Amino acid sequence: MPAIPLAGFFCNYNLRGHVRPTANRLVFMALCWALPIAAHAGLSGVAVAIPMGDKVTVLVDQRRLTFRLGDIDAPEAGQPFSARAAQALARLCLGKAVTVDDGGIDLPRGIFGHVGCAGVDAAEEQVRRGMAWVSAEAHADSTLHSLQAEAKAQGLGLWIDADPLPPWTWHGFCPAPPGVW
Repeated sequence: MPAIPLAGFFCNYNLRGHVRPTANRLVFMALCWALPIAAHAGLSGVAVAIPMGDKVTVLVDQRRLTFRLGDIDAPEAGQPFSARAAQALARLCLGKAVTVDDGGIDLPRGIFGHVGCAGVDAAEEQVRRGMAWVSAEAHADSTLHSLQAEAKAQGLGLWIDADPLPPWTWHGFCPAPPGVW
């Protein structure tokens, strides 16, 4: 199945340059509401692939499901430290028992959850090692913020750079049309 260019699939701009949903996005949203989100909570399986530094593909009942680690963002493909972030997550999870709790669907990024690999919180470990940023959606009282501050102070991983460019700045989901902003 060919890849769908997501910016064109989901995004459309009104005359002021603000993003508005397209018919495709509305259909996709309706399908997501139809999926039982609770079915993705409390899953267990084995990690069979690591597509990125914040995603784990898990084999559950002979089906491969890819989950984004909740509350973090790892470097995108082509961005500095993207390969290292994926390698770090692979060392942590690949071939090991995985549990996914508190799952849900986050448009446009897909299925997410609290992922544990062999009893270790994968998101916390990626942030602790300096392989991911705490996302804007993370709760203010999350322990991830203090772990990120420690990794930054120690210059671990992506924090070896003085001011690393986060993925939400590196590659926006719906880039603004020229001259709008």
